Amino acid sequence: MFGNGLKSKIKKYIDKKIYSKYETIVFVSKDNMRKFKQVYKEIRNKYLELVKKEVIFNYIDKEKVLNKAEEQPEIRFDSNNINIVTVARLVPQKAIDRLIRVHKRLIEENISHQMYVIGDGPEKEKLQKMIDDNKINDTFHLLGKKENPYPYIKEADYFCLLSNFEGYPMVLVEAKILNKSIIITDTAARETVENYPKSTILENNEESIFEGLKQIIQDNKKVENQEIEEKYNNDIIIEKIKKLLNN
Repeated sequence: MFGNGLKSKIKKYIDKKIYSKYETIVFVSKDNMRKFKQVYKEIRNKYLELVKKEVIFNYIDKEKVLNKAEEQPEIRFDSNNINIVTVARLVPQKAIDRLIRVHKRLIEENISHQMYVIGDGPEKEKLQKMIDDNKINDTFHLLGKKENPYPYIKEADYFCLLSNFEGYPMVLVEAKILNKSIIITDTAARETVENYPKSTILENNEESIFEGLKQIIQDNKKVENQEIEEKYNNDIIIEKIKKLLNN
């Protein structure tokens, strides 16, 4: 979609014709809508221009997240160390290979911490080999898919999502509900943490992530337990969907 090759051009052309048949296109974030318009303005289509476009965030069950977080995780974290958790599908977009390289450098500089990745995907074997080759099995852990990741997020000192690019990650909303300090790269995910005081946005490159994590771990040691209530308004979401269907 975002490439300049023949495959990308063909996809844009075909998708444009399909999108133009709809009455409304709903996006899960403002950044998604902005990028959609940016991509398709190159290909003029009067029908696509007439299609209504609006943003409706995903519905999330706050009480369910809080209740499931009370369960006991299968793995207990080291209370004497900094524990960082990410939940991500193991695909190139999530840049777990970059995170492994950054973690290795931090360990070499005696910046002590534990990194946990919850999720599965096609890059699992490649990533595990990287961990094995770098001899960081004791500090970088691929936990695989968990039906209930919330206890791990709750127990962590930090939740991070250091992807190459993102949409509107619901896992960040869940981490906010669990009152976590959040570290992300500068992607569309920044929209998720607007006005959230316990968030840090790092430049989206390996060196900035290394320096950012180094500073955070060295300066903060253990995170201050500042309680912040996440006000995620499902009522507004439901009303928007009702209005959409009624129209």
